[in-house]
Parts: sequence; structure tokens; C-alpha cells
Amino acid sequence: MKKSPFRLLAALLGVLSSAMIFLDVITWPFLDLTLTGVEAVFGTSIEDEAVFEIEFNIIALIAFALPFIAALSLLLSRRAGIFATICFGAAAVLLVLLPEYMEVRIITVPTDLDWARETGLVLAVAFAAGGFLLSLFETTQGK
Repeated sequence: MKKSPFRLLAALLGVLSSAMIFLDVITWPFLDLTLTGVEAVFGTSIEDEAVFEIEFNIIALIAFALPFIAALSLLLSRRAGIFATICFGAAAVLLVLLPEYMEVRIITVPTDLDWARETGLVLAVAFAAGGFLLSLFETTQGK
């Protein structure tokens, strides 16, 4: 069973998008604080100028897992195009909105939290969007 180059490229983009969990994904410029995707998903405790805790975030976990699930489905099933397209699209939306649904328990902080996107998050969104477009093309191509 020969795989389409679009399908293989979309699967590669899915793996790359999920791998961005290991890069810096969001930052809080006021304190020069940057979190990796792993910290944003599984939580961390930070004590610097501010003291706060970031707790486990299931939505962030889903956002980083969906592109990998889409990649697996593209590689393992010939009829997974629509499923992969939905997974890539949902992942791109959830990743773009990641700073909006970060929950932080603030113990002491000098000002309001205003997260900014970092390179890892931007790349994860780009790869998920690319996977979405490629899997959509593969699905609508009608093979």
C-alpha cells in the first residue's frame, strides 16, 4: 500500500507540531518568564519576583496530542483523512488559544498576567495548520 506524499508530509508535520511541546511556548514579558510546553501542560511552581503555580492543563495536553494522533491515523489508515483534518484543525485552534486558557494560581504577583506566544507555540500552530491543509487536500483529492 503506497502512501501519498501529501499524507506523509502531513504526518511529519503532525509529529513536528507535537514535538514543539519541548520548546518555549509562552512567555510573561513583565517578569521575563518563559514556559515550555511541558510546563504549560503538566504544571510547575515558580518562585522569583512572583510566586505562583501552574497546574495540569488537560486542554493544553489535548492541543499538543491531537497532531500526533492525526499523524498516526494518516499512517495507519487509508480512510483517516477526514479524522486527521479535524484533529489538525482542532489542534491549531487550541494551540492559538493556549495563553487564553492557562490557569495560574497566584500567591504573590506584582501585576496582571499577560502571556505572549513564543517560537515553539508559533511553530506548533504552523505545523498543525500545514497538516490540516495537506490532509484536507488529500481527503478532497478523491483517491
